[in-house]
Amino acid sequence: NIAAGPKFTLGDIRLEGDAAGLASADFGLIAGGDASSGAVLKAEAAIVRALKQEGRPLAKVTGREIVAEHAGSTLDVTLTVAAGPVAGYGDTTVEGTEKVDRDFTEHMTGLKRGRQYSPDEIDDARDRLLGLEVFNSVTVKEADALDSEGNIPIGVEVSERKPRHLDLGGSLSSTDGLDLKGNWEHRNLFDPAEKLRIDGKISGIGSNDLSQLNYSAGVMFEKPGVVGPASKFFAGANTVLEHPDAYDR
Repeated sequence: NIAAGPKFTLGDIRLEGDAAGLASADFGLIAGGDASSGAVLKAEAAIVRALKQEGRPLAKVTGREIVAEHAGSTLDVTLTVAAGPVAGYGDTTVEGTEKVDRDFTEHMTGLKRGRQYSPDEIDDARDRLLGLEVFNSVTVKEADALDSEGNIPIGVEVSERKPRHLDLGGSLSSTDGLDLKGNWEHRNLFDPAEKLRIDGKISGIGSNDLSQLNYSAGVMFEKPGVVGPASKFFAGANTVLEHPDAYDR
């Protein structure tokens, strides 16, 4: 049999360097608490995130010292953190575009050169690009060093999806007959990620005469980034022709 041994908890916790003024408890590091590697790494990420929230894109953990005290089954943890300077955004470089316009992709990040860096805006930029539905994947990363003007360059890497999509389906009911539906979508109609979608449905096949079938159709157009990266323009139309038992509509 293999003995698991005692479970270690956190003992003395020290934050040093630019994190010396932070409270370890705010990041889940509490004496007597979880001493697993996952808990320590999670705390490190949270500390770095907190410093980045101050506009410091180069914040990082520069040292980690863990000492086991076997007598008390505790781990003493010392983390050293370098915050780095406050910086604005530098140039945004986009790689991986094929059919989607590269300049438009950069514009849609919304990361204006010179504005103070924010990790939340980096997350928003990634989510906004994914929301265009023209990319399979999007990575937005800060450079490892500031540029000559003291700004942080941003790198965007994307992988494009196929621009066209066709979806067909149907259902069969013993009372209502056969329903058929489908939609066709183009996600990059005029290059800067405009979307055109056409939907159609026919129902009642087999249970009604051809003249009594029910039809519906719709078309939707979407143009992103009309008056800023967060804006979208929508236009659409729908039509329905139904033949209920008691009346026509």
